[in-house]
Amino acid sequence: MKTIGLYLVCIFFICGCKQNLKGDLLIENVNVINVKTGKISTNKDVLIIGDSIANIEEHDRINFVAPEIIDGKNKYLIPGLWDMHAHWIDAYEHFFPMLLANGVTGIRDMWGNFPVLSNVKNKIDNGSLIGPDILSAGFLVEGANPTHSGASNIADTPEKGREIVRTQKEAGADFIKVYSGLEREVYFAIADECKKQNIPMVGHIPQKITVEEAIKANQLSFEHFYQVKGFLHPQYENYIKKLKGENVALELQDNIKEYSEYIGIGALDVDIDNLEKKRLTKLIELLKNSNSFITPTLVVDKGFFRKYDSDFNPTTLNSYMPDYAIVDYYVQDSLKTKRDSAVYNWSKKQYQLNVDLLKPMVEGGVKFLAGTDYVMEFCYPGFSLHDELRIYVEEGNITPLQALQTATINPAVFLQMEDKIGTVEQSKRASLLLLNKNPLENIRHTKNIEGLILRGKYYSNELLKHGLDELATLSKKPQIRKIVDSIIKQEGIDKAIERYIDLKRDAPNSYNFHQRQLVTLGHYLLNSGQTQDAIMIFKLNTKMFPKLSHSYNGLGDAYLEAGQKAKAITAWEKANELGGYTTYTKLKKIKSEN
Repeated sequence: MKTIGLYLVCIFFICGCKQNLKGDLLIENVNVINVKTGKISTNKDVLIIGDSIANIEEHDRINFVAPEIIDGKNKYLIPGLWDMHAHWIDAYEHFFPMLLANGVTGIRDMWGNFPVLSNVKNKIDNGSLIGPDILSAGFLVEGANPTHSGASNIADTPEKGREIVRTQKEAGADFIKVYSGLEREVYFAIADECKKQNIPMVGHIPQKITVEEAIKANQLSFEHFYQVKGFLHPQYENYIKKLKGENVALELQDNIKEYSEYIGIGALDVDIDNLEKKRLTKLIELLKNSNSFITPTLVVDKGFFRKYDSDFNPTTLNSYMPDYAIVDYYVQDSLKTKRDSAVYNWSKKQYQLNVDLLKPMVEGGVKFLAGTDYVMEFCYPGFSLHDELRIYVEEGNITPLQALQTATINPAVFLQMEDKIGTVEQSKRASLLLLNKNPLENIRHTKNIEGLILRGKYYSNELLKHGLDELATLSKKPQIRKIVDSIIKQEGIDKAIERYIDLKRDAPNSYNFHQRQLVTLGHYLLNSGQTQDAIMIFKLNTKMFPKLSHSYNGLGDAYLEAGQKAKAITAWEKANELGGYTTYTKLKKIKSEN
């Protein structure tokens, strides 16, 4: 009897001591995926307090208490996804719902707009806007003959390159993005200044820089495969000699010369079976032993030719996008009229080589980051990240775990944020993705989303889809720019403006009055030679949306076309004040001419 009594006392003591922990959100009985190892910890309770993971325990071992409890039975919990090559932060009202609906909880903005970014981050911090974590490069840094002349910092001397690094860091840049056209001495000056300022350098490997030099300069990410592939080019040794000033012949294939100026020596007209294997092995060894990551953006490579394939129909995805972002997606160009041309076939060949390089590089220890380069041709925020991961597995033949790592733990390592993101662990940030099926079995399961946890707040799949539905509803509304354009043609600009104001007042919910509608119309009019009408439209939009930089930027363009330089400068200065992308260089050029 004494033994039984003692036993009952012990049981009572143990049961009575079962812990009670209170949190804000509980995901119970869920399968937690370790994205480092691929191990799955089954039947776990995950307690979240504030924006952090407070505890992870066996189901029902501890009595967790929370006002919101999510049933995770037969579901899978992974870290939130990161898109490590994103653009257009100023279109956040469209892009954030698309990103979140696809489980993207963080983005690396590769072409930033600091005034807009600061405003967006403040809204996210104060809870008035729901959006992902954002790190940004600020304006990209180009050479004396820039590809994006109005939207870049121009570093035409080493001193200017150093100055840009300092000013960008002071403005809030998380890293410095270099571009393809930088001269050698400027690139090395930027790299040195980045080291002094303790700010990472990322971007394209410039055409006049070798892979070895970029690694030595501590460029931490290489965007796209462009110059990385240059190492494999059969004329690579001659290319190096030419960079050093030696008089050597360097001929590229005729059908790709138009690309060689942009892509440089990375324009390879071969397939993987015809590459020199020793060079590939050496390239892999170089990258493996470096601090550098590659962001291949294969989905945008595919988009360059995919739009001409008859079976490609992105109608639903286009319905989520702002009109101005996809207006050029279907523009007739040379590739459309030369579907079977050498250039078209070459672009497909380039894509296939990029895909084929993925597996030997990943297996050889090269570090990759998943990125999409949205909103390039047919690249959609959120959706295209899943396409990128699918390409890695289904075409590049790496494992689902390896693909998943490029959007979770690899970004954490690259960003030096392993203590905050990248895995589902205690004390990490509670930005997580709850899936209905195991993504390690099929990478497409990353799209089968039950819910999203963003900094501790839970959003059900239904709520996420509602955000997409609202975007689709907006896209179905008649576009006010088309109505105004029609009235301009029939009755003139004054009547068109009068009608716009009337409709905005009397039927604001019946038309698409997005702030960029008239900007798109203004540029169309300007390109059509209707300069005075364009001026009137841009001026109207500055009144309707006084904080939109694009209106003032377009107004400046129209004034310049009309020969009114002083007014152009005033408009561009206002755009620059509001964080306009394209005004810095325009102002610099026109003021120097004066």
